[in-house]
Amino acid sequence: MAYLGTEQVVIDDRVFDIANGYGTVHSISKKKFVVLFDNGRRIEFDANGSLGGTRRIYWHDPIVVAPPRDKTKWEGFIRLIAAVLAVVDPK
Repeated sequence: MAYLGTEQVVIDDRVFDIANGYGTVHSISKKKFVVLFDNGRRIEFDANGSLGGTRRIYWHDPIVVAPPRDKTKWEGFIRLIAAVLAVVDPK
């Protein structure tokens, strides 16, 4: 079975690859799944959304903003987003 984070991937799910953009899950096996991308490419990923050991598939584009150079500002932004997520999706 394929999972992105804690949610199971099923055929016809829309997913986002950091190199190819959005695509649709075409097929799933025990250890892999295939995505057909809007740009015409067809790529097989590991069951966790990795290609060559690097995670590339997400439910949506994982980049919200470009990180600033200042590490303190970036860490503050991450803490802020984590706090908002805890309110929106408490688990």
